[in-house]
Amino acid sequence: MDQLGGSDHKPVLLRVEMNTARTATPTLSGWNYKKANWDHLTALADGIAVSINTRSKNTTRGAKAITEAIIKFAKEAIPRGARKNYRSYWTEELEELENEVNVARKEVKEHPSVVNNVILKRKTAKLH
Repeated sequence: MDQLGGSDHKPVLLRVEMNTARTATPTLSGWNYKKANWDHLTALADGIAVSINTRSKNTTRGAKAITEAIIKFAKEAIPRGARKNYRSYWTEELEELENEVNVARKEVKEHPSVVNNVILKRKTAKLH
């Protein structure tokens, strides 16, 4: 575009047209280690480990065989899945603290006072 006033800068006109439909991004499934059958996994790993040729001079082939074996027995012994908004670090204690903060927040909203506000701040600090 042409210069504005006496400036040596030229304005830029940018037009973006969004005619594409939004596509949902697939949720990636992860390993659920808490529900893994570790005894079964150990037995599978022991069985597969003896069948892999570790004396071969071709290390790439050996590494590939080991990787494929690990994935094979992991798929059999460790369940997979995905949960929306999953937080791996979340515990029952944190859940309880979050519930206490929500109750305190509701109390401040319904009955605003300095005491209720201090209680909310303390519970929030304890959660974080």
